Amino acid sequence: MFISSLSIGQNTILWSISDSLVGKQSFLLGTYHQMGNSFVDSIPQIKLALSSSDLAVFETVGVNDDISNYMNNRENNYDYKKILKKSDLVYLENLSQNWNVPISKVFPIELLLKLNQTYSVKICGTVKSTDEWDHFDKYLMSLALKDTIPLYGLETDSMQIQQINNLSKSKVTWTDVKRPIHKILMDIKYQRHRKTYCRPAVDYMTMQFNYQFTDSCSDKDLESRNDKWITQLDKMLLTKNCFIAIGLLHLYGKCGLIVQLRQRGYKVEPIELKIHK
Repeated sequence: MFISSLSIGQNTILWSISDSLVGKQSFLLGTYHQMGNSFVDSIPQIKLALSSSDLAVFETVGVNDDISNYMNNRENNYDYKKILKKSDLVYLENLSQNWNVPISKVFPIELLLKLNQTYSVKICGTVKSTDEWDHFDKYLMSLALKDTIPLYGLETDSMQIQQINNLSKSKVTWTDVKRPIHKILMDIKYQRHRKTYCRPAVDYMTMQFNYQFTDSCSDKDLESRNDKWITQLDKMLLTKNCFIAIGLLHLYGKCGLIVQLRQRGYKVEPIELKIHK
């Protein structure tokens, strides 16, 4: 259940970015990717910030279809059927009926990650049955295009595919993930451990988290991506009113974009949000 008014400071996902030298007004939004459009619709300030911008900036633009096509071009591999429990296979086949990429095309670690995302969507209520969109960023892109606001991706198709390649080179085997996959499947089926699995989603929807601005970043890949992005953002913010929407974790810690923007002289302030039920 959402609270109707949120205290300013840590309890927000939307920040204003301004620079006294050029007079541009931009916005930074921390997203939760597996979130339906009803959440966005419940916060008027998000749409207002987007509609007032000259450029909408995302981690990637239109790359999901390219990644799906890339993975679907792999050869079918049915080794998972030899390893996973028969009862798990039956439930897994039913669960994956509408997936863009069939199980025979994914690697063990990819399936495990997909099932964790599935739990969030099916059990944690991040996507409602009435939602037309089940991806936060994609919905925002559709709104931007509707308002004829140009889109910009901080990462290219090839960069995203390279990350998939790096993941697929993992030495994790189907035998390694047999037990974890069984566990997550049973957790989904019987809605077990909701408090543990759903905590990130609930914390996000109620905006109860800590940006940890004074803490060092332990995720080196995230830190590297932020360092590459800040160079691009710095140039755009000097010439355009930008709406920047990226995963919430990219705003965390000393390496986060909020701290890095402030270090470059930008005034980055939290925006108090009101959620309409």
